[in-house]
Amino acid sequence: MNSPNEDAPAKINLALHILGRRVDGYHDLDTMVVFADIADRLKVVDSEEGNDLAIDGPFASALTSNPRPADNLVHRAAIAAAARSRSPETTRLHLTKNIPIGAGLGGGSADAAATLRLLARRFGLSPSDTTALARSLGADVPMCLAAVPLRARGIGDDLNVIVMPALPIVLVFPGVSVSTASVFGRLQKPFDPPLPTPPNRFRSTEDVVDWLGLTINGLEAAALREAPAINAALSCLRAGRGSLVARMTGSGSACFAVFSTKAAAESAAVEIQRSQPKWWVRATTTKGSR
Repeated sequence: MNSPNEDAPAKINLALHILGRRVDGYHDLDTMVVFADIADRLKVVDSEEGNDLAIDGPFASALTSNPRPADNLVHRAAIAAAARSRSPETTRLHLTKNIPIGAGLGGGSADAAATLRLLARRFGLSPSDTTALARSLGADVPMCLAAVPLRARGIGDDLNVIVMPALPIVLVFPGVSVSTASVFGRLQKPFDPPLPTPPNRFRSTEDVVDWLGLTINGLEAAALREAPAINAALSCLRAGRGSLVARMTGSGSACFAVFSTKAAAESAAVEIQRSQPKWWVRATTTKGSR
């Protein structure tokens, strides 16, 4: 029986190099992404009553206050999946929003991807149809559809799976959202070189951290000018005992640190939350390669 539920895990850009601006206005990028155990949650609602998309959870208010619900990527993904399957069914979905919005954690794209995975099972869509729908919804949706460690190039749709262990991580969102368009608008030449070639297999957390030492987040400097609170988040993460590397994810403002152990990550998260009670702070583990 097809599961009526699907998780939408948070996306973390371990490294992000911006290679240049394309003539179509997009930017070519080269990024290494992983996905956290922290996730939004999608489920099918069998009731015939209510809206096509109901939203709750700690970060629901920013979405439910939107006067144009059709702009929501979950809504668009559901309509696209039904159209591709030629299904007359009106699918009612319930989204529990646990990932901060405007944090660079891929929340909207992750939700759209989870919607496609859920409805592909329900409607019997093929993998190729599902991938095509993901590409039509946004540059980050194909990588969120895969939801495994991978390297993404081009505008984010040229994907290669990376063999990597699970990583102990602390995520910090300092409560300040930044505009992705504004951050990209602040970029200046020269752009970044491609990522160094990763090994065929990362065997340990230390292997990953050593490789990350050769990389950056090419949006971090621009985002810091938009939101100085990012620097405070990075300072707290770097000060944590067992912190191995810390940087911003995506276009910000959320930041992460890789820790030596899960226990060290959990301890650091407690200390950061104690010192910054208004921040969103979570210790988590990324999803390793299957």
